[in-house]
Amino acid sequence: MSVTTITSSILIDVEIETDPSIPYPTLETFMEQLNNDEPARQWPELFLTPLKLMGVKTLDDMCIVSPESLHIFYNLRPLMIMDFYVHVIDTINALQPEPT
Repeated sequence: MSVTTITSSILIDVEIETDPSIPYPTLETFMEQLNNDEPARQWPELFLTPLKLMGVKTLDDMCIVSPESLHIFYNLRPLMIMDFYVHVIDTINALQPEPT
């Protein structure tokens, strides 16, 4: 009898494009807004300390953190990690100027 283990993960590499001419919000400001929008999710309780320990100060610093590293080093759930990254990317995209 042969057993094949199939694993899949929703953790994917996220490419974050930023513009050095744009002042991005601090991590604390972003977390505060996210917490105001979705208080039941407890975003700051889950992500603020790990991200600070990984060197994130402003939202554009998220390019130095991978979803997988948050899962491996801080045991955060993959679904929460990817949902968090959607908010990060949406916020960064909203700050980008419209192409002319």
